[in-house]
Amino acid sequence: MSATTLGQLGSAGYVCTASRPSFDPSSGSVWELEYEGSRDAIRIASVSWQSAGGRVRIDESGPISRATVVFSGNRNPSDPAAPISTETPTDRYEIRTDRVDISLFSLAAVMKEADGYISPSQYRSDIENAVKDGVALTLDRTNFPLAHKIYKKLARGQDSFPTPRFNLVRVRTYTTTYQQRTRLEAIPPIWKTTSLVAAFALPNAVANILPSDPGPNDTPTGTVWGWMLMDDSASYVPKNNQVEEHKSWAFAAWDTDIYPII
Repeated sequence: MSATTLGQLGSAGYVCTASRPSFDPSSGSVWELEYEGSRDAIRIASVSWQSAGGRVRIDESGPISRATVVFSGNRNPSDPAAPISTETPTDRYEIRTDRVDISLFSLAAVMKEADGYISPSQYRSDIENAVKDGVALTLDRTNFPLAHKIYKKLARGQDSFPTPRFNLVRVRTYTTTYQQRTRLEAIPPIWKTTSLVAAFALPNAVANILPSDPGPNDTPTGTVWGWMLMDDSASYVPKNNQVEEHKSWAFAAWDTDIYPII
């Protein structure tokens, strides 16, 4: 039985009996507070605790009600139950690599060579038809050396090549009362690396390891190297009464005729 009696509850009708602060690298500071009080006072107070972003568990099995309240995030250590006026979310960054298969005809050097032929479509058609018909390629080897390399690769069954694609992932954690959430964009743009770093305030430890833009010889015609938003999702974490937001961007040469560039 609790040592607290109804006569010791004061005008508020409840008292804080324990405070246990801790720190979680994934969610920041965490406070677990315990309260004891009358049933009505605890129920009324639980409304303000929840509105301040707390996760509340109430035990009304005895004459004195007990509440365990867990707060997470950038809170005032002297009063964790107070609403957060300026919250700083906790960010975690990851660099992931996946594999994509690129058409041989999508190589920047091949596209530039195709531009010097009758037409890019005729360039591809003549190579593919020569392979399909089992005849020698008639394109001049001096002026179109890559065409002959593609011809050989297609003849042995290779029409693409694997290449790594880098993905930047940001996992952001904040309380349910956080007011500065990023608004979803109907048509996400392609971010140049410098623009991405500035817009999302990427720390130097992350910005310094992002890949440099390949040169013009490795940039296919009509494309620009940049970051496309591939995932923008959020989930509620009941354990800490927090929101976990995931954003990921993929680095590649994106079509400038389709996507807005920033």
